[in-house]
Amino acid sequence: MKICDDEDVELMFDVYAQWSQLGTIELYVTFDSAPPSTNIDQPSTSNIPYQPDLYSPSQHYEPSQHYPPSQHYPPSQHYEPYSTQLEQTRSESFQLHHQSPPTSPQCDLPLSVLHSINDEDFSDYSEEDETYFDESSDNSVDDIDGDEDMEAEDQPILPDFDPPSHLKSINLDTQQKSSEFDHLLINEVPTVDGTLAVGMKFQNKDECIHAIKRYHIKQSLNFVVQKSDLERYVIYCSDPNCLFRCRASKRKKSELWVIGKLNVPHTCTNSALSQDHTKLDSNMICQSIMQVVKVDPSIKVKVIVAQIRSLHNYTVSYKKAWIGKNKAIEQIYGNWEESYNQLPQWLLVMKTFAPGTKIEMETIPAYHENSLINGITIFHRLFWAFVPCISAFKFCKPMVQVDGTWLYGKYKGTLLVAVAQDGNDNVIPIAYAIVEGETKEGWSFFLRNLRKFVTPQANICLISDRHESIKSAYNNPNNGWQDPPSKHMLCVRHIAQNFTREFKDNALKKKVISMGYSINEPTYRYYRREIGMLNPDALKWLDNIPRQDWIQAFDGGSRWSQMTTNLVESINAVLKGPRNLPITTLLQSTYFKTGTLFPTMGKQHASILASGQVYTKPCIDFMKLEISKSNSHRVDSFDRSNHTFMVHETVVPREGRPIGHFSVNLSNKWCDCGIYQAKHMPCSHVIAACSSIKYN
Repeated sequence: MKICDDEDVELMFDVYAQWSQLGTIELYVTFDSAPPSTNIDQPSTSNIPYQPDLYSPSQHYEPSQHYPPSQHYPPSQHYEPYSTQLEQTRSESFQLHHQSPPTSPQCDLPLSVLHSINDEDFSDYSEEDETYFDESSDNSVDDIDGDEDMEAEDQPILPDFDPPSHLKSINLDTQQKSSEFDHLLINEVPTVDGTLAVGMKFQNKDECIHAIKRYHIKQSLNFVVQKSDLERYVIYCSDPNCLFRCRASKRKKSELWVIGKLNVPHTCTNSALSQDHTKLDSNMICQSIMQVVKVDPSIKVKVIVAQIRSLHNYTVSYKKAWIGKNKAIEQIYGNWEESYNQLPQWLLVMKTFAPGTKIEMETIPAYHENSLINGITIFHRLFWAFVPCISAFKFCKPMVQVDGTWLYGKYKGTLLVAVAQDGNDNVIPIAYAIVEGETKEGWSFFLRNLRKFVTPQANICLISDRHESIKSAYNNPNNGWQDPPSKHMLCVRHIAQNFTREFKDNALKKKVISMGYSINEPTYRYYRREIGMLNPDALKWLDNIPRQDWIQAFDGGSRWSQMTTNLVESINAVLKGPRNLPITTLLQSTYFKTGTLFPTMGKQHASILASGQVYTKPCIDFMKLEISKSNSHRVDSFDRSNHTFMVHETVVPREGRPIGHFSVNLSNKWCDCGIYQAKHMPCSHVIAACSSIKYN
C-alpha cells in the first residue's frame, strides 16, 4: 500500500480496526526521490520557521541560533547557552521571565566550566566532591590523540532518546546500597583479545580503531596515523626504524572493515617508562566504559580509573577519565549544550500532555564583550511540579522537607527538591528546581513557586537545614510563607554537625541529638542539664537557637515526628544518577520516575481500600502496640466532664525508663508523655483513659 496523504493513513487504521486478530501494525517505509526536472510548487523550507514535533518528547532538533560559551561571552560570565527561537510560540504555555540587563555583566552563576584548570586542582579528590574540567579548551598531553581518528563526515548519528531503566525506576529504600566497586564486575572488554591479524573483520571503523589501539596498548607500543578517511585507515610505527605497517579498509560488498595489510610484529621496543599510554585517550576510555556509564551515570571517576587499569593495565589521569566519562554520557544522552536548547520543547510537551503541570523559567540576557546579543538568552532558573504530586499533597501530612544538592555534569548548578509524606509513610517528591546555587535568590525563587503552586495551605511546617539563604527566603514576605501562617523547623542532624564542627566533641554530640529528640519537657531539661555540666559554652551555643525550631517537645506536633531532612535526602539519592546527565535528561528522569511511582502506589492503595481497611498500616501497627501497653495502666479521673485523667503505669515500660504518672486531657489532645502530640495518634495513656470511660 502506498501512503500519499492522511486519507491513506486513516484507511490503514480502519482496516486494522476491522481485523481484531491483528496484533500490531508494521510499517516499512521507503522514500522516492523526485526527478530533477520535477517542479514541486511548495514554499522554500529555508523561509519556514522550525516547529517542533509535540508528539515526540525525545526528539532532538537543531536551533537556528546557537552560541557556544567560549565564543559569545567572556570567561568571567558562567552561563549555559540557551536559544529562544521558539519563545514566542511558547509564551502561552509557560511563563518566561527576563531580568533587566545589568549595566555590566556580573558573574552570578557558577555554571560554566570555562575557568582555567591547574594540575593541583585535581590531584586530590573525594567521593563527595567531583572535579570538573572543560575539555573544549584543554590542550594538555593527556588527550593529545583524542580527535585524530575522527572525521567530520564520520561522526555517529545519535538515535532518538529511549529512557533506560534507571531513569524510570524509583527505589526509596536507601538502606541497601551496592558498593561503588560493583561496576568493575561489568565486563566491557571488547571481543578482540588484543591481537591483530590480516583478515580480521569489524562492524565499523570505530571497532577497527579500537582493536588497533588495544593491540598497541597491550604491547606498550605506539603508532602514527598516515591516512584516515571514510574508506581507509593506514598507520605506521612511531619509530622510523621499525617496519610495522597496518592498513584497514571498508569493503563495499559486505560494508565491513577488514585489515588487509599488516607487517608484524614490531621490530622496535618502547624504552619509555610511563603509567599512561598516548593511545589510551578519552575516546578509548569512552568506548571502554560506555555500558558502565549507561547502567550508572553517577559512577565515580576514581572507579573509572580503576576500571581502565583492570582493562588495559595503565593508570590514566583523573582529568582524562573525567573527560572520557562526559563523552560517554554525551554519546548516550546527547550533547550538553544542545540539551539546553531542547529544554523549552520538552517543557512545552509536558504542558501539553500533562495539563496542570506548573513550570516557571527565568532567563537572563546574553553578552559578548559587554555587548548585548539580541535574540539570545541564557538559562538561569527552572521550577517544575507535576500535577499528580500537587494533588497528592492535599492528602499528605502538612509537612514539607526541602534540600539542595549539586549537579555533577559538565555544567555546575544546584537541584532543589521538596518532598512530603503520606499516612503510609511513603515519600512523595512534590517540586523541583534547578538554580545557580544555594543562594538567597535561588531559594527565594524555589520557595516562592513552591508556596504559590503546591503548598498554599495554612499551618504548613517547612523543615530544612540551617542555611542562611533558606532562612532569608522563608522570612521574605514576598515569598508567601508568612501569610497564611506556617512554621520553619530545623534538621537536628545538621545542628549536630554544626555543633561538632564548633566543639569537636562526639560524645557531647550524642547528647545534643537526644536533646533535640526530647519528646517532652522533663526529658529536654535532663539533657540540657547534662550538657551544661559538661560544657557551659556548648549550652550557650545551643541556647542561641530557638528551642521551638529544633526541640520536638516544643514544636506543637508540627513536625509529625520528622526531626531530620532524611526524606528529601532519600530523593536526592534516587536522583544521584540523573544529576550527572544533561539538563533535559534530568527533567525527563523526574517525569518518568513520577510516572512509575504513582501507578505503583495507586495499585497498592486501591487494594487496601478494596479490603475495607480504614486506617493505614503504620497507624494500625502503632495502635496495636499502644493498646497492649494500656492494659496494665491504672486510671484516675479528675474531671470527668472535661476529660482530665491521671494515668499510672504499673509495669516497667519497654523503653527502659522508670515507671511514670501522666496527666491526660482529651479535650486539648494532650498527654504528658508527648507521644500524643508528636505523632498525632493516641498513646497508651490516652487509650487507657478512653477505655476507662468507654469513650471511643
